[in-house]
Formats: sequence, structure tokens, C-alpha cells
Amino acid sequence: MTKKIKCFATKKGIEPIVLHKKTLQRFSPILISSLMMFVACKQPSPPQTKEDWENVFNQAVQEHTDLSGSMIDFSDAQKLTDTNFNHLPENSENFWEIVKNGLMIIKDLQTSPTLSYMQKKDYQDTAEKMVKKIKKIDQTEAVDLQNPDNLRAFLYFEKVVQFRDKHNEIFVNIPGWIDEQNDFFGRDYLELEKFINIAQNNPGIVNFAKAFYNNSARFIITEKDSAQANALSMEILDDWLKKQGIYDKNLWYYDNVKDYEAKGQKNHPLNELNYWYKRGNVVGNSLGVDGSGYLGYGLCSPKGLIIIHELRHAEENPPKSGEKPYDNLKSKALDNGRLIDQSGELSELGPALETLVLSGLIYKKIHHIPYNHVVNYGANIKVGKTEIPLGEIEMWANEMMQKYPDRSISRMLQQEEVYMQLNDWGNGKYKGRTLKNSKTRNS
Repeated sequence: MTKKIKCFATKKGIEPIVLHKKTLQRFSPILISSLMMFVACKQPSPPQTKEDWENVFNQAVQEHTDLSGSMIDFSDAQKLTDTNFNHLPENSENFWEIVKNGLMIIKDLQTSPTLSYMQKKDYQDTAEKMVKKIKKIDQTEAVDLQNPDNLRAFLYFEKVVQFRDKHNEIFVNIPGWIDEQNDFFGRDYLELEKFINIAQNNPGIVNFAKAFYNNSARFIITEKDSAQANALSMEILDDWLKKQGIYDKNLWYYDNVKDYEAKGQKNHPLNELNYWYKRGNVVGNSLGVDGSGYLGYGLCSPKGLIIIHELRHAEENPPKSGEKPYDNLKSKALDNGRLIDQSGELSELGPALETLVLSGLIYKKIHHIPYNHVVNYGANIKVGKTEIPLGEIEMWANEMMQKYPDRSISRMLQQEEVYMQLNDWGNGKYKGRTLKNSKTRNS
């Protein structure tokens, strides 16, 4: 009648597999029997009862040192009052209000007829991962509301509260989308803020950052070298991702800048990280890259280096809103009290210096120049009346990155030796380097 057969397991909680007529006609009886055995071996459904769910999450927190001995009995969750979805925990009570209500909703969703077994498992596995990473302030019961792991947990459970059984809204599967379920999102935002603090007391850093970032001469790869440079950059990207502990290759998508230019669109979403953080929308980043490394306006940068640069921003974008709790009645998103780099150049400085260093390595490999030679690119970075050769900046930054090989580029910038040199350059103090190992561009 229905032209299909259902294969049931003997254990409770295991969903049947449906075999359609075309499947029965296509495969042999031996393969069909093997598939029936697979049903019997499937893992049982997630915990169904309140007691089962309490055991799952209590075990998770007991295994984690910061919450050792704590019990997350989410049955005592306060009645949900926070429905503004402004992505910012007001205090510890508000944090647990969202987390516990999110856990209650996930428990209820385990019996939802609209979700598959794997979708229910997505909710459960992600919740357990988030709970394990929650951290308290030392010697207190308060949750650290600045900790990026805690902020990502808040965003996840807030999303559960907002979207409930809308699985595709919570678990976004779109190339180039980066959100709280990516562990590297926002993990270094506090390091960037520390560097911005240093720069506020050393105004020369700001001067240099503006002069360097806004000078297109820092893009040293020409279109003539772009094919070789792109190939080399993807090798560098693979190595960089491994060192950063990032294994998802679905973090960017490719498009064509020239298609936008042909339509007269100067503003396009490519080669930059689009960051979403306002209330009502989900928090996340979207990354699109031109597959040829074309930046527009005749400029090029190897595509692997573009991806590294933008993922640096994803690491340093705060996983929270820019709004304050009392801004819920306002239409404009405001600063939530963290230091804001209004111009953007300070947040660009570290990634841009790294791009210059990696571009230099690619350029030297293509043109058979020893990596420790200073190249005369025929370009200077002008700060006031002072001009600093681009090749010297590249070699200095390379030396600093090797001397301070930190995963966070902003932690490297916090080293006194580093920020004082940037401050001196920004204040017009340039002594020059010995150029005995110099090479002229394209030599």
C-alpha cells in the first residue's frame, strides 16, 4: 500500500529506518539484512526524563574544575523574564536565568515530534559542551561575565530560548557563518582590549596604525604573481589553522569582486568580516572571499592571507552585544562599557602586520630572495614628516612574531618592545636599519 517497509529495533527509544520500494528493488537481500542489523546497533535516543537530564548535566559540571561540586538543577529556573535577546548577560542571576530556561526547553524538545534524533542530539551535545566550559570568578559564586566561554554559552542558550524547535535557526549551516558554536569566536577579544588600553596611553601607536592601515602600498603582491601567491597562501593557511586549533573548513565562501564592480556596486560583502551583534538578530560573523585574491581598485592579496586576516577579527570580535541592559527601550545599539576603537585602525593593526609578514614570505619565495633579506619595495609608510620603508616594517614585524610566537596577535602587540617601537614610529622617531641584506623589488 505505502510501497515502503519500516525496520524496528528491539530496544526502546530507537527510531525505525524506512526502506522505500526503490531501495528494496535496488539492493540484494544480504544488504537489506545488514541494514536491519544497523538499526539494532543504533545508539538510543537522548535522555527522556528529568532525572536523566539532571544526571547528564550534573556529571558535565562535576568533571569541570571551575564548577566542581556544583549542581545545575534547572527545575528551579526562574520564570523567564528576559525576552529582549540583546545578547548581553546583565548579572549572574540573568546568566543562569537564560541557561536554566534553555536547559528546560532542551529537555522538553527531546519528545518533540518535529525534530529528528540527530537534531535532538545537536541540542543536547552543544548544551553539554557549553556547560562544561562555564567559569566562575575565583573564590566566588559569581559567573565571570567577561569570559568568552561564558558569553558563548549565554548566546547559545539565549538562542534556544528564542527559537526553541527551529533547529536551522540555532544550528546555522551556511558556508562562511561563524557564531558561538565556533570555539575560536571571540576568544581573544580581551587581548585586543588590553592592547587598545596600551595604545590610549601611547598615542604614537594610533598615528602609526592609521598611516599603515590606510596605505594601499602595504599590499606587495602584484596581479602578475597572484596565481603562484594564491597557491602558496593556501599552504600557509592550512598550517595557520592547525596552529590555531581550527579544523572547520566551512568558515568562508568564495565569490567574485569583479561581478560587483561590473554592476557598479562599490560596497560588497567580500574580503571582510561582516559582524552581526544587535538585539533581535543572532550574533555571528559572515566571511566571503574573492577566490582570485582580488580586493578591488586594482589591488591583490593572496586569498589564504585574506582568510587568516579576517579570522583574526573573528577571534577578537566580542561574543556579545554592544548594547547595555538599559538600552532595551532604545532603537540604537550602544557601547556596553568595553573600550571601543572608533576608527578601527587599532583592531586592524595586528592582522595587517601579520598579512604583510606572510606576503613578504610569499614574495621572497616567488622571487628567490632569502627570507632574512630586507626588500626595497619602493614604498614607504609616511607618519607626519617621517617615512619608514615598508620592507623594514615587514622584517621587524617578522622578527617580533618569531620572538613572541603567541597564538593571539594582540598579545604579541602588548609586549613592551613591540608597542614602544610602534609608538616611536608614530611619533616620528625613525633611526633606520642596516640594509646590508637588502634587495630591490622584483630583483
